[in-house]
Amino acid sequence: SFRSSSSSKLLQQALTRYASAMTNQPTLCPPHAAQPSSTDSLDGLTVTVESDSEVLADTTDESYDLQVGPGSATIHAATVFGALHGLESFLHLVEVNRTGGYQIRGSPWVIHDSPRFIHRGLLIDTSRHYLPISAILSLVDGMSQTKLNVLHWHMVDAESFPLISVSAPYASWGAYGPDEVYHLSDVQNVVQYAKARGVRVMVEVDTPGHANAFGYGYPSIVVPCGSNVENTPVDPTNNFTYTVISDIFSDLNTVLEDNFFHLGGDEVVYGCWRNSPHIMQFMQDHGMGTDCTKLEEYYEKLLLELSNKALPNRNFVMYQEVFDSGSKLPSNIVIDVWKTDPPLIQEVEAVVRAGYRAIIANGPNDEWYLNEGFGNGVCDDIGCRYTHWTAVYKNEPLAGTTLTPTQQKLVLGGEASLWGEEINGDNLATVAWPRAAAFAERMWSPEEVNDYNEAAPRIARMYCKMRARGVQVSPISPGSCTHF
Repeated sequence: SFRSSSSSKLLQQALTRYASAMTNQPTLCPPHAAQPSSTDSLDGLTVTVESDSEVLADTTDESYDLQVGPGSATIHAATVFGALHGLESFLHLVEVNRTGGYQIRGSPWVIHDSPRFIHRGLLIDTSRHYLPISAILSLVDGMSQTKLNVLHWHMVDAESFPLISVSAPYASWGAYGPDEVYHLSDVQNVVQYAKARGVRVMVEVDTPGHANAFGYGYPSIVVPCGSNVENTPVDPTNNFTYTVISDIFSDLNTVLEDNFFHLGGDEVVYGCWRNSPHIMQFMQDHGMGTDCTKLEEYYEKLLLELSNKALPNRNFVMYQEVFDSGSKLPSNIVIDVWKTDPPLIQEVEAVVRAGYRAIIANGPNDEWYLNEGFGNGVCDDIGCRYTHWTAVYKNEPLAGTTLTPTQQKLVLGGEASLWGEEINGDNLATVAWPRAAAFAERMWSPEEVNDYNEAAPRIARMYCKMRARGVQVSPISPGSCTHF
């Protein structure tokens, strides 16, 4: 039995959920590492926490202590969310023997565990392809099982605007269709489901670039720019632009809980603004000349002002292009570093030395872009480069850095991305797993835990564990989940 005296409803529900998951363990799953042959039969698991608070944020203590055997097991954590991680680790150890009983090999175990990085994210893109809520929730299940803790929801982009906003009702005219939309209640359901599993939801509404889908419902707030819809930006000179965005943010504020929100800011095509006579006149009138970086800074300043009002008490995240353009930004902005040229680590160091926090959202060779290899990314006559799980695992985010240990604390962590050009609800999970599990270990474990040969049995075991709990996952090697 699983038991705790905690008054946290979230933790009590988790105990019920994990007790049920015990019945879905693979029989004699391949061991993750060579261990003594001793086993221990358990009569229960007791969980204690120092705080019953159910507030989940970037500052939440996720550490836990797990002791197994003889005869029983205990988890102690500072928070209920640390206890959730302890429950996951306990479940990773449990096996069903051939007589139907539960056992843990190699006991006794004494585990003191905490993450290396506080931001361990996975990005989904619901603009290029609509993702059913069921697919998103299943992905969250996998994130919880691998201790990833931030779902970066890139909600809208050039191709579609699937969010139904009560205050900006025409925005969803940019959706693919009436059946491929998210109501605010859908967003709230994802937030609550994820929170119950220790996963934060960081929503992104990307502007000023990639704004084409805004134009279906509000054509006056975008600047048409040729046949490539990816290039269409918002019109920073139109006051109504800020009204629409503020209304959307205000609606999202009613259902979002996380203290991080992503404002985008990548890949603004300045030529689209330069091709607009009224925008060029605005720039001349405001002393900007033809320097579009000044117009971008003007936009970002107003965007931050409205964001602070519509989404109070948030840390705002922006893509590195906003930093690179020289825009004056508040010191509490977090910079999302994703570009590989110049070398990614150089950009991270520049961001940190300027006093900003950073999220590393790629590797030097796109190792953390899990979507690549399915028709996009680096392609030639033979095909497109697919990133193997070992490359994901081997990518040390701070390799070659000259940052001091104190400066490195400004690197919050990293993200693996599932950009949606060739990903929909049918293949989301199998593209993600188990490569995102390899990424998860890189984010959680100490830097010196980096041998992919030693990791391979752990990833193979995780394949079995996730598969048994209903997550669609791809295998990494031949074998079966029913043998030693």
